[in-house]
Amino acid sequence: GPADLQAIYQVLSEYQGTWFITQTASEAIETHKPVAVVTNLPETSWALNLNNWNNGYPGKTEIWYSLALAREYLVAFTKAVGAQTSPVVPLPFNTTPNSTNPIYTLWNYLYIAEGSDWTWQTGPPNYGPAWFKQQALTYTDAIINTINGWLQQVRLVKYVDVNNVVVLQIYNGLNYTLYLTLVVSNGTYAIAKSVVLKPHSMTTIPVIGIENATTAQLYSPVSENELGDHPIPINQYGFALITYKLSPGNSQAASNQVSTLNNLYVGMVITLIALSIIIPLMLHRLI
Repeated sequence: GPADLQAIYQVLSEYQGTWFITQTASEAIETHKPVAVVTNLPETSWALNLNNWNNGYPGKTEIWYSLALAREYLVAFTKAVGAQTSPVVPLPFNTTPNSTNPIYTLWNYLYIAEGSDWTWQTGPPNYGPAWFKQQALTYTDAIINTINGWLQQVRLVKYVDVNNVVVLQIYNGLNYTLYLTLVVSNGTYAIAKSVVLKPHSMTTIPVIGIENATTAQLYSPVSENELGDHPIPINQYGFALITYKLSPGNSQAASNQVSTLNNLYVGMVITLIALSIIIPLMLHRLI
């Protein structure tokens, strides 16, 4: 009951690291020698089945789906910034763990959402309070909404599409360097290239060999093995983080958040880059 929980929390707060030492599973494996080998591990639980956690009840299914979706977003974004997926986050209970590393914070949220009590208490056979389901969804929604909010800070400022060349100007408003795959498509074929977007910087990216482009997408180069089970399908480029719509054959500013003078400057830079690519191609054809 509450008194037991309070006693446990008090010990964790006052004696963690002294006579009371907690260990992760990996730490326990490192410090304890194996005494036996399990050769056949069935899919079950200490309750002899999985009925308490996943029995087809819609509320339980909703939690599992939201958990898989949140993990897919988080793994893809973590891969895009070059960080470690599924990190071991230090969590001493007498300090604040989430104050300095936003990605660690989101991984902490995911670890909490993976707790078995949320599905155990949701619906049959245990019929716990309704807030158990909502609590799990609060954490998974926070992960997805935070990442989507971050991605809105990666903006296509301007682009030029002329003579089989597309030049894009992308601003990365995040505090992270992004390691992505840019895929430009006209609906018939696509051209992909790796790009690096520095934090709080504008990057000009020329793409040669495509005309009438309709979309430009930024992918996290994540694989099936890295994602595990995931609701949103990925392709050979990875997980699509951002999609920009392009107008075939047109030069267009895609953001109103850049000043007029800066737009003019960006347009001049893109035009010069496009010309530096197009003119040699035309001369090569004439020769």
